[in-house]
Amino acid sequence: MIFGDTQTTAKGDPNQYADFTSQIRLIHLRVQLGVRLMPRNTATPNAASTSTLLRKLFDEEILVASSPLVFGEDDLTPGERQLVAKAVVSRRCEFSTGRVLARGLLRELGSETAELLRDSDRVPIWPEGVVGSISHCDDLCAVAIGDRARFRGVGLDVEPDEPVKEGVERVVCGPGESAWLDLAKGEERSRRIKMVFSIKEAVYKAFYPELRAFWGFQDVQTEIDLEGERFRASLPEGPEVREIEGRVVRRQGWILSAVTRRRT
Repeated sequence: MIFGDTQTTAKGDPNQYADFTSQIRLIHLRVQLGVRLMPRNTATPNAASTSTLLRKLFDEEILVASSPLVFGEDDLTPGERQLVAKAVVSRRCEFSTGRVLARGLLRELGSETAELLRDSDRVPIWPEGVVGSISHCDDLCAVAIGDRARFRGVGLDVEPDEPVKEGVERVVCGPGESAWLDLAKGEERSRRIKMVFSIKEAVYKAFYPELRAFWGFQDVQTEIDLEGERFRASLPEGPEVREIEGRVVRRQGWILSAVTRRRT
C-alpha cells in the first residue's frame, strides 16, 4: 500500500516486497487511478479553501490543511531537500507542499519543528506528541495532524473522483466489496472501486506508524455507507481493535477518506 512519503506493501519484510512496492506504485499512478492533472492554482493556501474541502472529515481536535502543489525546493530545509534531491520535479512539488502544510499545522498545534524528516521506513518523523498523515495526488496535497495524547493515529487519503482502469478490482477489492460494487453500474461502479482503494489507504496510514505491520489490500475489508458518508473497516490481527469506522466523501472532484484512532 502507498504510505507517507512513499509506499509500503503486503505483510512481511519490506525488502522482500521491494518489487511488489514498485508495481503497486506504477499501478497507482498510471493504471489504477487514471491520472488527471487539475489546473494549477497559484494562490497561497488559506483557511477558507481548507474548510471547504476537508470540512468535518475529522474530529474537531484534528488540524487539517490542503493546497494545490504550489511549493518547491526553496520552501524546504537543507535536510528535507536532501530527501528528494534525486526525485523528479513533480515529486519535489508534492513533497514540498506536504512539508509546508505540515509545518504550518504544527505551529498551530504548538509543536513547531524546524524540519520534518522521515525514518528508515520513509514515514514522516513527527515531533514528539504528534500524530499525522500526508496525502497527495495529481495537483492536490492534504495534511492532518493531532495530539498523540488524544489519538493513537490518524489516516488521510485523497484521490481524483474518476473511474479506475480494468483489473483494479481484482487487486483492491474482496468478495463482499464486489457485491456492493455490483449495486452500481458503469462509470459509477468504477468510481466506487476508487473509493474502496482510498479508504484502505487511509486505514493503513492510521495504523502503520505504530504497528509497522505490512497489510495488503485484501487484509482490510470495508462496508461503505454512501449516503451517510461513512465506512466501517475490518482489520487483520495486530491492532488493539478488529474494526474501525471513518469518513469518506466526494467533494470538488475528489474522494477524501479519513480515519482517527482516538485513545480510550
